[in-house]
Amino acid sequence: THTHDPLIFAAGVEQEGAMRSVYTKGAHSCLLVYDVTNPRSFERMKEWHAELMAQNGQTFPLTPIMVLANKVDAPEEKRAVQYNEADSWCEEQNVCAPLTPSLSPAHSLAHSLFSKLTHAEVSARDGTGVEAAFTEAAKKALIYYGTLLPSPTNPL
Repeated sequence: THTHDPLIFAAGVEQEGAMRSVYTKGAHSCLLVYDVTNPRSFERMKEWHAELMAQNGQTFPLTPIMVLANKVDAPEEKRAVQYNEADSWCEEQNVCAPLTPSLSPAHSLAHSLFSKLTHAEVSARDGTGVEAAFTEAAKKALIYYGTLLPSPTNPL
């Protein structure tokens, strides 16, 4: 069987709360992107994360979430959000629901893999890190849904 996971690009979407849930309902993974040269975009990304967690309660937290720092190709003097600041924020976010005995082996694995946000740096302009980030998001989504399990020939 072949499945198609929709890729939803919602960058810059300014709708509030209820409208945003249209973008995330049934998501198999989520990429939250901010602009390293714009501190407001980092704050908005945090708002999106908080809304995701609030609207989806205990069902969403196991869905793989990655935080992507975009525009890392910008000159260092233009960088307003430092990697360590964003990485520390990601480490503070516990995105896992409590482990329940009824979880399948794949979901138990997902629980251990997705207990923290993944943070990566990318550049949409020159492609730095983009392929790796999307590959990681796809792998995590497949693991979560039990169709790809880690093995010696297929390490994570």
